[in-house]
Amino acid sequence: MKIIPLILSTFLFMQCKTTNRAAEISWSMADSLPNTSNGQVQLGVAGPVVGIHQNHLLIAGGANFPEKMPWEGGVKKYQHSAYIFSLHDHKLQLIDTVSFHTSTAYAANSSQEEGIYTAGGENEMGASSQFHRYRWNKIKNNFVAQPLVDLPLPLSNASLVTDDHKCYLIGGENANLVSDKIYRYDQKWEEYMNLPYPLTHTVALVKNHFLYLFGGRTRQVNAVSTLYKTCYKINLKTKECIQIADLPEALSAGTGFKDDKGHLFLIGGDNGITFHKVENLLLEIAKETDPVKKDKLVQDKARVQSNHPGFSKKILQYDEQSNTWQVVGNLPVGSPVTTTAVFHQKQVYIPSGEIKAGIRSAGILTGTIQ
Repeated sequence: MKIIPLILSTFLFMQCKTTNRAAEISWSMADSLPNTSNGQVQLGVAGPVVGIHQNHLLIAGGANFPEKMPWEGGVKKYQHSAYIFSLHDHKLQLIDTVSFHTSTAYAANSSQEEGIYTAGGENEMGASSQFHRYRWNKIKNNFVAQPLVDLPLPLSNASLVTDDHKCYLIGGENANLVSDKIYRYDQKWEEYMNLPYPLTHTVALVKNHFLYLFGGRTRQVNAVSTLYKTCYKINLKTKECIQIADLPEALSAGTGFKDDKGHLFLIGGDNGITFHKVENLLLEIAKETDPVKKDKLVQDKARVQSNHPGFSKKILQYDEQSNTWQVVGNLPVGSPVTTTAVFHQKQVYIPSGEIKAGIRSAGILTGTIQ
């Protein structure tokens, strides 16, 4: 695939830098997930199904470590609970907690006028090929799941966008591969085009029939993952792929959204510093044959993970005219990754997610666009 780098003149850069005003976002923790049905404190989940339809927010499924942290031998549990909040006058109100029909985590989500699309993900059995649309049903006072055509293959940690009534699934992975494909859904799935490289955990946004991809990562075999600061702009009509300005640093698993004025944002993300330390230690542990040395490496890994500093709190805005990135603020609390940001009526909602290795947030972070 031919990739065209986007280069702008110094004059245009200077002109746009002085005329374009960065958006301002004020943040609050608007609400949180309730305690569990047996009264236990809510831990929060990573990779939940997230979306808004007809002024109702759905947060469902996801995964956490309810017993022990992973470096203590804790087992990841895939959750079945679904939390439904109503949105009225920019306020959230929990209206119900129900049992979800699946324990999916790390699915790709996209909220649209016709419903919330969710594709792939994983559970105890591995990656999933399920594809659903969730719609708010006033009569049932609940979300109703509509099964759609399965994905061509099971994929987790992909990204999903919708444009011109078609869904586009970007990248993803399963136990055997990392996908370098974009698949398009229009009554059925088809392979749409190749990505520049295999990709997961990218932030994907759509504006004016262009698909924007910000960062992400690729799992490697017997090596640490590759994290990207590279970004692309893909014309969904012609498939032309343009490489645009790099992120200030490599980031993966962050969230992003487009506001009502067309501004494009990337929030948080993992820069890979601690992630790579853990991956390197895992590689050393796998190769080490001396039990004493292996145990020392296991302890080193536990220490690195338990002292995880958290993820980037930076809020980045992409300026299309100047082809530049600007830091427009910082999150006031721990930055959640592996969740989905949803923009609705001048507010962005970022429910739950992972804020440190093994640790989730139960909060619903809310940003108001000024």
